[in-house]
Amino acid sequence: MLSDSYTEALEYSERSLAVAITPFDQGLATDGKAAALVLLRKTEDGAKLLEERRRRYLVDGYIYGLVGTDVIVGVCKVL
Repeated sequence: MLSDSYTEALEYSERSLAVAITPFDQGLATDGKAAALVLLRKTEDGAKLLEERRRRYLVDGYIYGLVGTDVIVGVCKVL
């Protein structure tokens, strides 16, 4: 993500999802995938994942997780 290689970020997040065991690791990989999709201008797909993750964070009371998703939600809205 930091090197603007969003295609690679998408690929790595999908690899992470394939091997992630814990819900926390699965969630972080999903957040990365959503961000990569948005930055690749696949905003509809990215927005869907982001909405699901934000809903899960709110249900779980994991407000800290919203910090990362809110930023990319803003970018998604701009795009």
